[in-house]
Amino acid sequence: MVKKHRDCTTCIVYCNMLHDRSGISKCGLGFECYEDFEQRGGMLKVAVHPVNDECEKVPKPRNKKQFVETTASLGIVWDIEEVVGISEYGRMF
Repeated sequence: MVKKHRDCTTCIVYCNMLHDRSGISKCGLGFECYEDFEQRGGMLKVAVHPVNDECEKVPKPRNKKQFVETTASLGIVWDIEEVVGISEYGRMF
C-alpha cells in the first residue's frame, strides 16, 4: 500500500494534470500522482495523492501566476493563458 500524502483535488496543480503515453498521471508540477476513492461523510469521493512526498517540498502555488513561476523553476513551461484555475475547473463539471 502506498503511503497517502495530501489530497490534491483542491490544488491548482491537479486542475492542470499532465498525461503522457505511458499512462502515468502527473500533476501540473510534474510529480507522479494517483487517484483513489475515499469514503467521506458517507459518500464516495475521488481523492488525488502524490506518490511520494517530493512535491511537498515545493511551495504550493495558489494562483495561475504562481503556478507558471513554480513550474518554470522545475523546467516545465506553461502558457498562463492555458492554465486552468481552481474556480474554472470546478465550473467545468
